[in-house]
Amino acid sequence: AVGAVDGLLVKIIRPTDFDSGSPSKFWCRKGYYAIVCQAVADANRRFQYFNMSACGNTQDSYAWKLTDLHAALEARTLPPGLYFLGDEAYTGADHMLVPYPGRALPEDQDSYNFFQSKGRISVECAFGSLVGTFGVFWRPMRVATDFVPEVVHACMILHNMRIDKRLSDVPAYDEREDPALCVARVARGAAPNPPPRAEEANGFVTLNDGH
Repeated sequence: AVGAVDGLLVKIIRPTDFDSGSPSKFWCRKGYYAIVCQAVADANRRFQYFNMSACGNTQDSYAWKLTDLHAALEARTLPPGLYFLGDEAYTGADHMLVPYPGRALPEDQDSYNFFQSKGRISVECAFGSLVGTFGVFWRPMRVATDFVPEVVHACMILHNMRIDKRLSDVPAYDEREDPALCVARVARGAAPNPPPRAEEANGFVTLNDGH
């Protein structure tokens, strides 16, 4: 698998009418204002990509369809044998493997679900580590709505640096730590893991206005 996909509700303060147009669209099912963060993590729990295009009341499946990575995958097929792993909230496709629904499944489907879940847990653990490490996620972020993705972006880079430091002796900072560069490789038809260096990005970006 290239990586596992999942979503995180990032808490924010109530957006102003001027900033959001309609603050109610940021009110999520868990009872607070939020922006949906869609992210991809690899087997080492490093973030390879993220996008914050969806408001808090958006389901993961639709939030994923709003991302530029999804658009790039729809426009260009991944090489054979490469795919992403998602939970039951996502729609299965050639580039997205999801679990079989239901219980009391046949043995082969049950076995598939077990190994699919085992591969998918990396992104859940990555989010858990991110939120547990950086206290800015513990309460609503008191910054402008369109600046929230920048805060998340910075935390993900630091998260990746911590993991790489644990895995091997690496420089204090390498532009390959940046999950915002992954989509450029997909748009060029390359595997999104690892992300390219900044000078290879060719103008493709992941961050947008967060709406």
